[in-house]
Formats: sequence, C-alpha cells, structure tokens
Amino acid sequence: MVISLGRGMLPCFLGDNESFFNIIPGDMVVNAIIAAMVNHSNNNIFSGDKDRYIYHISSSTHKEQTSIIKLLSFAYDYFRENPWMDGDSSEIVKPVFFPTMTSFREHIHTNFVVPKKEQKVQFATRLAEIYEPYLLFKGTCDCSATDELRIWTKAYYGTGEAELFDFDPKRIDWKDYIKNVHIPGVMKYVVKPHVGRYKSKL
Repeated sequence: MVISLGRGMLPCFLGDNESFFNIIPGDMVVNAIIAAMVNHSNNNIFSGDKDRYIYHISSSTHKEQTSIIKLLSFAYDYFRENPWMDGDSSEIVKPVFFPTMTSFREHIHTNFVVPKKEQKVQFATRLAEIYEPYLLFKGTCDCSATDELRIWTKAYYGTGEAELFDFDPKRIDWKDYIKNVHIPGVMKYVVKPHVGRYKSKL
C-alpha cells in the first residue's frame, strides 16, 4: 500500500478511525523471542504452566497510534517530500477513506464510471478487496504474557539489558519509524533492486 501511494495509485481506500495496522518491527520480534528463550530456560520464573504461554507482540493494544489513516498520512508526507524515483510530487494524492466496502464501491461507481478501467482505480479496488478482512476487523491481541515477560526481563537482568533487548511497542515513535526507517528501507532494499533488474533488461 505504501508503494502504491508513492506511485499515485491509491486515490481511495478502506478504513476509518478505528481501522489499524497490526504491525511490529522485526527486531522487536527477535528480541522477544530471545527473552522468551532465556525465560523458559529458567525454572519458576513465571507462575503457572510456562509451556502454555503464547507471546503476542503487537501494536493492537495501542491501535490509535497505528491507525491506517495516520500511517498512510505519514507515507503521504514522505512521498511529497521525497517524490517517487525523482518523479513529480503533484501525482501523489492523499487517499480518501471509506468505512465499509459498500461505501467504497459506491464511490468508485459514482466517480469513476467512465474511466473505471484506469489502472490506478483497478489497482486500488483490488487492494481494498485483499485488505478488507484485516482493515475492517476490530479485534486485538492478548499481550498479557508478553507484558509479563517484559517485566521479568527488567527485574531479572536490569534496565540496561531490558533496553538492549527492547520489545515494547509503546516506545515506538510511529511517525519517525514510518518516515525515516520503514519507507526508506523499502525503497532501498525492495524497490530499487527490482528497478535495477528491470532497466538491465531494456
């Protein structure tokens, strides 16, 4: 979706203020796995049956920070400041959001009756269909075991070690992460290598 927005191919999309992306940086997942492995190698750290613990590391418990409207707004700002492949930033449009698939389809039908076959309209429609089950689902993960693991790590190893192996999503500055880490990483390691291979075939 971020790439589509950067290419000017996401004029409208699904979502409202309750819709969110349940996302997490990969290094936090790794840190949580390491902490869980250490914890489970020690006896009597947690009360209860440790073999039945399920660790969710998720942004869903503070979803107001990862709402689709907010995160795609950060992406919009990024591509306005850094046009796609040195292109024209005027092609970047801020998506209009619709709370249901029905309202989304009505918008397409009303506003794109003649040019319905335009690539960007077809593309946005296809993305909306793919993401509909996720964006309109309001469920959250139970992160209580992960919270307990975080408390144990800090108590057992101290603040310094806990910060070194940080896996607390509440500490993420999502605006900074999306604009200065995630999108630049996608552009450098995912998009540009493919662009290079495409050009080499011409």
